[in-house]
Amino acid sequence: MQTQSSFSSQAIQPKRRSWLQSLLLLGFVICLGMGLVALGALWWLYEAPSTLRSSSALPLFQTERIIPQLTLMHLAGDPSEALAYQALHADELETSRALLWVGMEQMPSTRIALILKLAQQSAAADQPQNAKQLYQQANALAILDSALTPIERSQTLLRCVTSLVDLNESDAALDAAQQMLLIIQQVPDLLPAQRSQLLRDLQSATLSFQDTDFSRKLVELIRNPYIVPGTTLLSGQWPTLAEEPIPDPTITAIITERQQAARALAERLLQVRTVDAEPERQRLVRALRIEDQQRTAYFNQISSAKNLTFSLQFWTLQQQREWQILKLAIAQRLYGIELIPEWEAQQSTFLQELETVNANLHEALLELARKQPTADQQIAQRIYALTWLAQQVELGVHPQQKAPEIGEQLRIAQTELEELGITIALPIAYVVDATRPGFQIVAAISR
Repeated sequence: MQTQSSFSSQAIQPKRRSWLQSLLLLGFVICLGMGLVALGALWWLYEAPSTLRSSSALPLFQTERIIPQLTLMHLAGDPSEALAYQALHADELETSRALLWVGMEQMPSTRIALILKLAQQSAAADQPQNAKQLYQQANALAILDSALTPIERSQTLLRCVTSLVDLNESDAALDAAQQMLLIIQQVPDLLPAQRSQLLRDLQSATLSFQDTDFSRKLVELIRNPYIVPGTTLLSGQWPTLAEEPIPDPTITAIITERQQAARALAERLLQVRTVDAEPERQRLVRALRIEDQQRTAYFNQISSAKNLTFSLQFWTLQQQREWQILKLAIAQRLYGIELIPEWEAQQSTFLQELETVNANLHEALLELARKQPTADQQIAQRIYALTWLAQQVELGVHPQQKAPEIGEQLRIAQTELEELGITIALPIAYVVDATRPGFQIVAAISR
């Protein structure tokens, strides 16, 4: 009996071990599966946003560094430029950068100065990527903003050259230097003394490019700055609106409520933590949702009106665009605080809606071009409309994949002017093989 009992015990023990081994193996497989799922999720978090960014040049922000007490004042109605400079002087660079992005269209004549100052401070604060991106924005505006004089364009590019050299971005610096050199060579209204000064300034900024084709060409031009290019600077125009609608009392009231709610939340956050300002936050959220609904209905009402004038149509499109950018900023948390979570999940939708508004604005500018009295003025206004759309691409509020199409339309319009015997001083092309693919000034075609 004793021997039989011992044998039975030994027979059962392997079975128990086999069951335990199977359980451990199953646990290992489950853990491995969970690890692979987690690894896949981690890959998506890092790679999927970069894929999204490949079709949109929207800048990235560290939203945890944005000061809501300051940015919310933009929702309260304070001008974005003044707030951006206030943040800049307080060394709150991410806050200043967010305010710059949100309000760039509201400061067309002063935005380059702000961009360059913010870039300079970003470089000094050891934020080279932000600095580089800001210099690229300034570079793009110097190329595409026809409201700038040749001197203003050149001085902006000179700042970019000097600063990009300091950032060890020699390829980007050389691209900017070549753009400046084309301006100096090709614009018709620079005095020899002005050309000479700009050339010498450019030479001082590009000492690291000695013994290159660029430096040799620069030396040759410094020796003989007496250039008389037979070119024409184009001038388009942003429409001066003859009329605006009488302010709608309902829209005025909800804007006032949103501004008061934003100010109340900003002031409350000066005293307490975000979690303790929930009533004020909810008030602002309600105001924003109501404003979005009312604005949508109001825009649709104006757009569907009979006998809609060009001025009212263009005004409505501008208002739609401004509101869409504000919604996108809220979705990106550029006000430093979560406001409407469902908007955060709709960023791609907002971008598509912004693309539509941009396209409609572009079409309205083309309509203005068709009304010009002469063929050359019509083409010049078409080119102005295209360079405006190119700016939207470079600033990240229009799809990057549209750039080649815009470039082709620019080529066609510029060729039409050349066929009329007009040599454009600063022709624009989309250059794919540049250090950074983008819109650039190219050599004028001499006649």
